[in-house]
Amino acid sequence: MEERSVNKFDRLFEIVICVLGMTAILISSILYGLSLIEIVRNIIIICILLIALITTIELERAGGRFLFKNGKSLFRFFVSYVIFLIAASLYGFIPEAGWVFLPIFVTLTLFSSVATGFVGGLTLLCIPILLSLGTNSGILLIEYAIPGVVGALLFATIDEEFKVFKPFFISIVFQFLALCVFNILTVNKAFSINLFLVPLLNILGCVVIILFVLKLFSFSFIYQQKDRYMDIIDPDFELLLRLKEGSKEDYEHSVYTAVLCSKLSIKLSMDEPLMKACGFYHRIGMVNGHNNFDSARALLEEYEIPKEVINILREYLDPAVPYKSRETVVLMFADSVISSIRYLFSKDKDTAIDYAKLIDALFEKKLSNGMLSNSKITFEDIGIMKRALIEEKLFYDFLK
Repeated sequence: MEERSVNKFDRLFEIVICVLGMTAILISSILYGLSLIEIVRNIIIICILLIALITTIELERAGGRFLFKNGKSLFRFFVSYVIFLIAASLYGFIPEAGWVFLPIFVTLTLFSSVATGFVGGLTLLCIPILLSLGTNSGILLIEYAIPGVVGALLFATIDEEFKVFKPFFISIVFQFLALCVFNILTVNKAFSINLFLVPLLNILGCVVIILFVLKLFSFSFIYQQKDRYMDIIDPDFELLLRLKEGSKEDYEHSVYTAVLCSKLSIKLSMDEPLMKACGFYHRIGMVNGHNNFDSARALLEEYEIPKEVINILREYLDPAVPYKSRETVVLMFADSVISSIRYLFSKDKDTAIDYAKLIDALFEKKLSNGMLSNSKITFEDIGIMKRALIEEKLFYDFLK
């Protein structure tokens, strides 16, 4: 879910796609040689669908249901829609089995929301259907609309980890089966290897276009994520300042832990911004007075902290969740080292601490209690982390 917002250009884009949609169906109908009655019918139907599309956009915006922060600007959706509008207008001049619609539903969904992507895709699908007078429109809706919806729903589940293989594979298989049922069992009502050629070419087109769109989408998606991390790992980020106002000690502890997490992540070839964020926010629940995950979760979600950070903090802060990820283990050792050293310095700032001995004892204690038995951390990781922590003697002196 995302905030309700209206980009000043979105209203203009809505008018533009309506005008272009009406123009496209008018020109295509004339070129297709349809009668005046048929042209008027097509214009009225497309007009109704465009009104439904604009209404859906407004409802999705009001409900904050746009995916991937698309609500801030629907420019990518409108550009994609115009490109696909041109393609859909040309589909009326080629065989129905050659229409490539799965990428249209998927793309429009990725750049808006599931409902908007579905209505937008359905609007475009109706254009070649209206132009193909002799075609069974019900069969074509089943052949393209249902796989399109399935693809849209699957790709809407993409998160920060950007795992796209499963939705990609399932949607492609679903579309191929739908094409085979239509082209082989419904139209030709006969089985022949040659009949698979057109569905295969259609699927090839779907694969190429979806891969291209995912490439473009990943650039903006990953850029958004990196940009978000740059915001939340700033010590002056609003949520961190709230922690500082409530408890300067917890704020300083979080900053020191974040620095140590950053150093360890570099040694272990891990995601540095991710680990730094975990260090900064592992005590954020103290803003609400309790250092547990239930207290932290509401704050993390309110300030749109990335899901992968929240998942790691869930492992670390919820006693019922076992340690599994390497990141959780690294956070645990960084936090424990900072806590132990700060505690000793709080007793006596001039005390001489044997950091190597302290860290050796800490690792032995953590490894012996079995809390890491289910984690993905390796003995090699443990050795690297231990040596790295011992080498940070100059950093520890700043904790006095």
